[in-house]
Amino acid sequence: AEEALRLADSGKRNHLKKKALFHLSKAHSKLRDYQQSIYSLRTILQESDIELTEEEKADCHDSLGTAYWNICDYDSALENLLSALDYYERVDDKRRKSAVEANIGIVFADVEEDEKALEYTRKALRTAEVSGNEAQRASYLNNLGILLFRQDEREEALQYFLESARVKEQLGEEAKLVTTYLNIADTYAELGVKDKVIPFLEKALKIAIDNDNVRYHARALRSLGSYYSGNCCYDKAESFLGEALKMSEQIANTKDTAAVLEDLSILYERMGDHYRALKYKKEQMELQKKIFSEETVKKVAETHTLYEVKKKELETELLRERTEELARLNRELNSQYRDLQATESALREANMELQMKMEIDPLTGLLNNQRIYEKLQGYVDNSRENKEPLSVIMFDIDHFKKLNDRYGHAVGNKALVEIGRIIKESTRENDLVFRFGGEEFLVVLPCRRIGVAIQVAERVRNAVERVAFHEDARITISGGAKELDQQSAHELIVEVDKLLYKAKNSGRNRIAG
Repeated sequence: AEEALRLADSGKRNHLKKKALFHLSKAHSKLRDYQQSIYSLRTILQESDIELTEEEKADCHDSLGTAYWNICDYDSALENLLSALDYYERVDDKRRKSAVEANIGIVFADVEEDEKALEYTRKALRTAEVSGNEAQRASYLNNLGILLFRQDEREEALQYFLESARVKEQLGEEAKLVTTYLNIADTYAELGVKDKVIPFLEKALKIAIDNDNVRYHARALRSLGSYYSGNCCYDKAESFLGEALKMSEQIANTKDTAAVLEDLSILYERMGDHYRALKYKKEQMELQKKIFSEETVKKVAETHTLYEVKKKELETELLRERTEELARLNRELNSQYRDLQATESALREANMELQMKMEIDPLTGLLNNQRIYEKLQGYVDNSRENKEPLSVIMFDIDHFKKLNDRYGHAVGNKALVEIGRIIKESTRENDLVFRFGGEEFLVVLPCRRIGVAIQVAERVRNAVERVAFHEDARITISGGAKELDQQSAHELIVEVDKLLYKAKNSGRNRIAG
């Protein structure tokens, strides 16, 4: 293709240059070099000496839409796909119209506009059924199943997946069965039909390997890892997910890499390895920011709205008497604007949930002091509402600076980790344990009176006193314990802090309550 382009340029043969650029864009796309594919297609559209038919322009926009989708530029993808759809609708090319409708559905699905995704995917399925194209029908049945699965319609989704698999098997399209088998396995897992999960996962993996499809191979490994993670087979899960991550990074598939990173974070959280869980969660969040943001959703919605507006304006110009249609369009646009605001609100809530994942202290694995007053106030309010007691304990390591100065920060960090572990093991599962400051810890004890709180504090103090942290280095801690009366969360912490320093000033290695 490059040689053909060189010859066409040297001979100024523009009709050959057009063909060479088309072939070059397809070659780059097959090599997953989508940026180069986009460059070739944009050259075809923008160079004034290349003459294009309306059909060739539509084909360029169609290919550009797919290429932009592959690099997660959803706004540009939608803009080009809508341009292609406009032409295919006008000439009633059902095969291409159906394919573009399905791709628009995929773009909306990726930005979590599920209603629009369902609308276009159902359009694609209807067009395929009218034209009798069974291969397209099988593909769109699978896409509909995915969207229904995301809306928790598991049983209905399974029926679409099974029908898609049946048609693909009937057509002999083995390579295209991988995603459908993976979707069937995921659905059976969600429905609790565990004996049917592994057979479909193994079939999907075998097909991916036989067809040398690295992307689907990685997806099959990820699904196996996720399944074993959920069933406490952590060694197998770690092996499969690790291999899936390598493959996804190898082919630079950003979306699949982010999904594997999320599964690894969940796995290590289940294993109790909070450090690695947080590490992979951070990596996943950084990657997710690159491919998806509130701004992306906004641009996609604006692009689609602009397309709809232009289409209606054309109809209005041709049929000026349809003033009622314009009024209806305005109402729809207002509704879309309200929907967009609701989407933005939902995204903000999702960002808040992700922020909660960041509230773990990476050294000790305990809660850190982010939003500590807000969380404690929630427990205070709940205690008053249910007329239940609530106590808090604050610990501080005695002479911690001297420990760091004498033995170094590595020993100091070891002491923080060990004391955090002792506190955690000395408290109940529903108690909250925070690393409050540098060497301070805060414990929240729901449904516990001061007497029990002091017993817990003494148990921790005695346990710490018995541990040799480094050679001859022994550590003691002081603490204060306080039961909730009429204080706010902030006032309660201030009062327990005063009791802590009372213990310090009374000679250390004691609890004041």
